[in-house]
Amino acid sequence: RCSYFELESSGVREEIRYHYRFKGKPRSESFPYRLADGQWHKIALTISASHLLLHVDCNRIYERVIDPPQMELTPGSGVWLGQHSHKHGLFKRERVLFHGVRHVVPLCYSSTNQTLAPQFDSHCAFSFILEPRGRACPTCSDFLSLVQGIMDLQELLAKMTLKLNYAESRLTQLEGCHCERTCNANGLVYRDKELWVEPENCRNCACKNGVVECRRIFCPPANCSEDSLPVHVDGTCCKKCRPKCTYMGQTFSEGKRFLSRSCRECKNGLMVKVTENCPELNCTVSEQILPDGRCCNVCRVLFVVGAELGSA
Repeated sequence: RCSYFELESSGVREEIRYHYRFKGKPRSESFPYRLADGQWHKIALTISASHLLLHVDCNRIYERVIDPPQMELTPGSGVWLGQHSHKHGLFKRERVLFHGVRHVVPLCYSSTNQTLAPQFDSHCAFSFILEPRGRACPTCSDFLSLVQGIMDLQELLAKMTLKLNYAESRLTQLEGCHCERTCNANGLVYRDKELWVEPENCRNCACKNGVVECRRIFCPPANCSEDSLPVHVDGTCCKKCRPKCTYMGQTFSEGKRFLSRSCRECKNGLMVKVTENCPELNCTVSEQILPDGRCCNVCRVLFVVGAELGSA
């Protein structure tokens, strides 16, 4: 008789033994575990190539790497179930499942070796009934993996539900908000209805629904006193009243210059002598003129062109 697969429970040593053959030689694996406790147990031994898994009552007990056992079961092979004492006939008819095919076998008793094992046994009068099927029945390991997968999906679903609820609350807040349009001007961003001043252009500007609208600054009359005159001040758009100067029968406003024997400038109501280095000119003396309020001559052509550009 040649045994290819044997699973044995020893109540004396409290262990489970797995007997198999590798390259024609017998091998054995022992797993310390007490089965003889007067209770029924479910045992699942899964072998995939050299990977072995042992489950008892759907709990993983052992996992090992062993030599690949011989698993060449052919149609017509006998299977028997037994126990060490033939006084206890606990087995009636059982259905034994192997991976890939279903083997429906009745119980037979062997007088030579009464261990719980499927074996080739010439004493058994019953044979395998092979029924091909698409896949093997699920094991305890498959069931535990399925339960773990369901728990992982439930956890993922709970997290996604929280994120979805948060997104919906944010969306509700956004729906109640007014999306304003901003304006870009001079490299700056202005909000809707925001006002600002462009002193270099003397304009008041506003942002209206994403469009910049500007208007020139309106300057009221200066209404200066008799001892002052309206003049332009750097950084302002409207004229300011500043003290005037009287010199040699002429009236000068703040900042104006006059050339007599020396160059003088009107500052705070007084004609103050100032020093000015006049540049060299690229025109003849007959083409040079002295503009009002200056102490240095300029070329007539350049001054006329500059005055026209300034007025434009």
